[in-house]
Amino acid sequence: MINSTGNINGISAGENAYVSNNAIYGCWLGIIAAGHATLDGNLIANCYHIGISSQSDQVIIQHNYISNNHFGFSGGGTIQSNTIINNLVGIQAPSASSSNIDATNNWWGTTDTQAINQTIYDFKNYYNVGTVNFVPFLSQTSSTAPTSPYKNRLL
Repeated sequence: MINSTGNINGISAGENAYVSNNAIYGCWLGIIAAGHATLDGNLIANCYHIGISSQSDQVIIQHNYISNNHFGFSGGGTIQSNTIINNLVGIQAPSASSSNIDATNNWWGTTDTQAINQTIYDFKNYYNVGTVNFVPFLSQTSSTAPTSPYKNRLL
């Protein structure tokens, strides 16, 4: 578990990294990933800036609990079967890139399409970025993501 109250990053994941089953709290940036990294089953909460930052369209973000961050996720990649709730911005598309993001089959804490769309910053907000595709979305918490940032975890 990484628990920080400063301006530090939690985990940096490089090419072909597999980052799994971590609890990351209170960092400036929870996980920064590049290359063909896979982020699976992590709990990222209360990060002051970004929960997960992806520097590549090849990053796979799956089965994570991403909550109470300024930006839940920023960058490119495939984002599926996650619980993405209570972030100021759920997903921010990568700047200066027209690549679209597959963010289907995630739980957003609601089934209200408009409410979900308001937490996503993409082409509708910035003309020079891609579109985040979030439909279809889950109608309840992802059964493959951690269910709570505090369940079965020491703080």
